[in-house]
Amino acid sequence: LYSRPFAAVYVIHGAGAFTKEWQKVKHTQTNFKEANKDFWAAQSKKHGGLPLLIICDDMNWQDLNPKERSNVYAMVQFVCTHFNATAIMCCHSWVGLTARMRRACNVVALWPPTLGGADQTSYIARSLGIGKADLDAAFRECKTKYEAVVFHTDPPPGRSTIMIDWSRPFEMPSQD
Repeated sequence: LYSRPFAAVYVIHGAGAFTKEWQKVKHTQTNFKEANKDFWAAQSKKHGGLPLLIICDDMNWQDLNPKERSNVYAMVQFVCTHFNATAIMCCHSWVGLTARMRRACNVVALWPPTLGGADQTSYIARSLGIGKADLDAAFRECKTKYEAVVFHTDPPPGRSTIMIDWSRPFEMPSQD
């Protein structure tokens, strides 16, 4: 959050008022009932077109009603590309995000499975367009459970498509 000067931070949290984890960041709480394209256009205008950050955390995406789902899709497919907004969608499971939302992501950070979850690696690997053995090898490169495997769909010049802990390039063994 501190690496880029965002004009404003918005948090959409599935637990609503029951969470305090984002209180360290000055933010505006909102939800997908009100956060439609017009809402984001007004926020962009209010902040002079400067970068906005949208954090979506602990959402039960499958339980959103049709209007909320429409607003989510507008966020990832229009708001982030037209209103200088960056969305961070945090999920406890790869399948927690719908496939349509995953396809809109240009950076994906995955933490190695700890207790269970390894049964999803084949599906995750296919979704990312790599082999399961390569994903497993990338997870093995993580030194702690807090290091992530980071996938860039369009990395900046000089950066590897796959990074370990955001900083160490990873070359897939199957390409050697």
